[in-house]
Amino acid sequence: VVGENLEAAPPIEGKYECHVYDLDGKNDYHYVTIEKTPNHNMYKWTNRAGALWSLKWQSATETFEVQPDCCYHDDGHVRMGVELALHGVVAAVYGPGNERYDRADSHAQGMPAIVGKYENHYYDEGGKNGAHWVSIIWTGERNKYTWQNRHGGWALTWNSLTSTFHVGEDCGYHGDGYKVMRVEEIENNTGKQVSTVYGPGEEPFKRESDQDPGAMPPIEGQYKHASYGQVSIKSTGEPNMFKWTGRGGDAWSLKWQLAMRRFDIGKDCTYYSDGYTTMDWDLGPSGLKVAYVVGKKGERYIRC
Repeated sequence: VVGENLEAAPPIEGKYECHVYDLDGKNDYHYVTIEKTPNHNMYKWTNRAGALWSLKWQSATETFEVQPDCCYHDDGHVRMGVELALHGVVAAVYGPGNERYDRADSHAQGMPAIVGKYENHYYDEGGKNGAHWVSIIWTGERNKYTWQNRHGGWALTWNSLTSTFHVGEDCGYHGDGYKVMRVEEIENNTGKQVSTVYGPGEEPFKRESDQDPGAMPPIEGQYKHASYGQVSIKSTGEPNMFKWTGRGGDAWSLKWQLAMRRFDIGKDCTYYSDGYTTMDWDLGPSGLKVAYVVGKKGERYIRC
């Protein structure tokens, strides 16, 4: 669970939808209702296909344990991940195969389901940076969302009167005229699905068909800068946690934030108070490994 000191179970009751298969293969297993049962700390997962299983909240470990009555239990689905939005509201849960299910009762009827991950392919041949991978996240308030890239984000609000997403004034491009986010939908066997959202400059961001929440860039390795020397990034052994170690033993923690698709820098970093709170990175042409990471002054450390 993304959160701290949760003695009581997060409020997971509600309806959820898996958008991994929006472009192909969606079926009744991808629409889910989670309900509280009369038993203490017990919940029930039910999908439209009629498959159901029990969930138990364990306050000691702050996890929902999937019970053996689940047909995927023997395949390793023994815990259900939960992602919290603002104010402790549950934004998503993670089902079998660690597939993300977004809360479905977070928006008005008729509103395009925009929650998901998107990529701008206009710069695939050159110039691509952290602004070109985007997550649209529910804030926990009805019809309110956040456009989040590796550098920051801005507010989006659905206006049912105009059937448009209004871009918040916190967007750096608002003054340049980017005040409405356009959306494209396609028809498939489950109805209309969002395929593209349009960012600043009307640049298209395509929905990623595979939104594996466990996927992260292969960051481990050795990197080098001509002036600052060599650094190493290694896993700590804890999920999503890494350690940056530089010349002279200067070191700090890194945490992969799947919702924002970025690496957050720990407060143990000497430069955290100077504003170095996230580490940018980029993939090489093959897309198979990280080509460089960005240091405290914006300098690039190239993979050795």
